[in-house]
Amino acid sequence: FPTPYTPQLSTEKYGYDTKPTPAPAPAAARIDLSQIERQQQELEEREKRLAERERAITNTSLAGLIR
Repeated sequence: FPTPYTPQLSTEKYGYDTKPTPAPAPAAARIDLSQIERQQQELEEREKRLAERERAITNTSLAGLIR
């Protein structure tokens, strides 16, 4: 028996690309860049405050050790 031909690509199988083109995102789902930037800034500020607090704690505990 001859081996049946198995198509390798979806295009061969159906004669067209089976991947549907994604529909454009609805307005609400579109990414608001300014919002992301604002959140990024808030995160950076929070991290900065945390780092400063940690530094202050380390400094005071070191000062306590030196004394």
